[in-house]
Amino acid sequence: MFRFIAILLCLNAVFAAVPILPRIQVRDANSRIVGGENAKQGQFPYQVSLRNAFNGHFCGGSIINANTVLTAAHCVVDSTVNNVRVVAGSHLLSSGGYTYDTAKLIVHASYNRQTLANDVALVKTVQSFSFSNLIQTTPLINRDVQSGQLLVSGWGYLSTSGSAPDNLQYLYTNVISHADCSRRIGTNADTVCAFVSANRGICFGDSGGPLVVPGEGQVGINSFVIGGCGSGYPDGFCSVYYHRSWIMNNAN
Repeated sequence: MFRFIAILLCLNAVFAAVPILPRIQVRDANSRIVGGENAKQGQFPYQVSLRNAFNGHFCGGSIINANTVLTAAHCVVDSTVNNVRVVAGSHLLSSGGYTYDTAKLIVHASYNRQTLANDVALVKTVQSFSFSNLIQTTPLINRDVQSGQLLVSGWGYLSTSGSAPDNLQYLYTNVISHADCSRRIGTNADTVCAFVSANRGICFGDSGGPLVVPGEGQVGINSFVIGGCGSGYPDGFCSVYYHRSWIMNNAN
């Protein structure tokens, strides 16, 4: 895989260190997610914020059943249940939503820190989610998506050297075939790649969040960027379809 991989944890997270990368100059310093838009209340009811013991956002996730959140392994591999909380039901980091304590963290046994293969984990909550128009589950995709438009969301940085937004961001992007992405950046067997243009894509703090086919289900888990946020390389996601059996078996 391409040498300069940056996992997408928030830069001030206490759980993992982000590799130091060459800084990429982002042309639009006011862009969102990079290059996205503000989400409205209830637009992404499956999206959650993972918080540390000091209520600091460090990763995203998605609700897949009454007490399970799907996220990236690198978000929680070095954590304990006391240092991970789930906030659901708000598009803002600063207010609203409901906080759920963590009962169990399940990290894929074959997660590889160097290559980010099998970058998938589950957060089991103590309390069941109170479902409403603001808190809902997302279906898991049941096919190998090789073309088409996708939708990604998160509270990641607005640029490689920027800051995190208060308002949830979203961006339409396009899936890239395994063969094409492997030629461009190198991939794992379970990597889904997406790209729309330079200066648009996921960034630090988006880790663990959902990549979805609108109206159908979740395709990927936000995992890594190459060379900096919006650098012009495809963004990397852990494939939900590839890990669907593992997710379903451990979520129940």
